[in-house]
Amino acid sequence: MKASWACAVCNNVGMLTVLIRSKAVGTPCLVVAMTVFAACSGGHAPAGVAVTPSVHIDMPVSGSTVSGTATVAGWAINNASTVGTAIRSVQVTVDGAAAASATYGVNRPDVCVAYPGRPGCPGVGFSYALNTAALPAGSHTVTVTATDSANPPDTGSATIVVQK
Repeated sequence: MKASWACAVCNNVGMLTVLIRSKAVGTPCLVVAMTVFAACSGGHAPAGVAVTPSVHIDMPVSGSTVSGTATVAGWAINNASTVGTAIRSVQVTVDGAAAASATYGVNRPDVCVAYPGRPGCPGVGFSYALNTAALPAGSHTVTVTATDSANPPDTGSATIVVQK
């Protein structure tokens, strides 16, 4: 299992919660949380702890076979563990080559119920129409990168199989 990000956040009772999102090939994403006692204040991550945006791709499902125009869609919030700054851009790449900016601001009230108080709610969804005609048949990696104004970006990716 490989940790794809880790962050820490202090709650209002001075406890530090460390979240690690782990992904293993062929398994669903697993979020592991552990709470330790630490001196915290202000409800923010401790100094020096990176708090990155959170990206989730709903479509296409990794491993999907696609052709024609494939919709790349999902959601991105400033952070799954603490409220921070708004997402300012969502970019799509295919096999590491820039495709374009996704439309960000799609209505996703389900995400905002799960992560209340996030900037941009309920418009935290993204969508992009990927024209697969320019891609050769076979396996390709679609990566979505979200950037906010205060933190390093975060990515989500899905492997698709283009059928001609």
